[in-house]
Amino acid sequence: MLFRSQYSFVAAFSALGLAMLLYVVNVLGARSARMLSFANGGTISSSPGHGAVNTAGRYATILTINALAFLTAALAFRAVASGHGPLSNMYEFSLAFAWGALAIYLYFEMRYRLRTLALLVLPIALGLLAYATTVRSDIDPLVPALQNDLLLSIHVAVAIIAYGAFAVAFGAAGLYLFQRRDTIRWLPRAAVLDEIGYKAVLVGFPMMASVIILGVVLGTELLHGASLIAKNEAAPEITVPTLGGTTIRLADLRGRIVFLLFGELYNPNSVSACKDLAEILARPGMAEIKAAAYLIVTQKAPAG
Repeated sequence: MLFRSQYSFVAAFSALGLAMLLYVVNVLGARSARMLSFANGGTISSSPGHGAVNTAGRYATILTINALAFLTAALAFRAVASGHGPLSNMYEFSLAFAWGALAIYLYFEMRYRLRTLALLVLPIALGLLAYATTVRSDIDPLVPALQNDLLLSIHVAVAIIAYGAFAVAFGAAGLYLFQRRDTIRWLPRAAVLDEIGYKAVLVGFPMMASVIILGVVLGTELLHGASLIAKNEAAPEITVPTLGGTTIRLADLRGRIVFLLFGELYNPNSVSACKDLAEILARPGMAEIKAAAYLIVTQKAPAG
């Protein structure tokens, strides 16, 4: 399932990149056709290349729909493989937010029959997918703080809707800045752009408020369910394995200051931080501190 998810992601990325190019051809081609038609005293429909421009726009929409379908498949396959939604890392977040931007954009394109918004909205989704290629795509188990299935699922769902709506609002507002006085004939009228931006914010604002409220609720539940150690209270006994095959007990380090660094063994930043701290503690004049540093591995190294 993970391979299917990755293949679907590549297909979505490719389809969206090609769609972006066709949207540019559609919008700029329509502009050129309109200017040429007015210069010749004719109509837009009879201007040269108008049919090719419309065809580019239709294929751009079809490819965007396909990109949304492939992205849906990528998220669905990944959810089946991991057993949870897009909650555990930035790769999953990027795919989910790109999905939201595409879904909301396609709704407004179908509703208002205009493709000009794509010039500012689609680069956001494309940028999120491009960013996803630069981060780890491994499936990580959910940390305890993310294991509230119902609330967290609602939290992520409304966040996807909110960010998608705000992406469309950004596109409408950006075009409105150039079209305040309806001086650019190949752009939608200012009143239409204002209406789209208003409706997008009308959706995004309450959704973002819900994201914040649900985040507070989740944080409160996590804090109440956490096992905190009070000041001057003895830490609970823990035993951790070492890479050498032995174990270390916290009781064996009684009377010393212990630094526990929680990280990943295959993450160079985690290993480097532990080494740096150990080197500091080994410097002359630090012996009286009686401190020790240990790296607690929280994730297994990926296969291969």
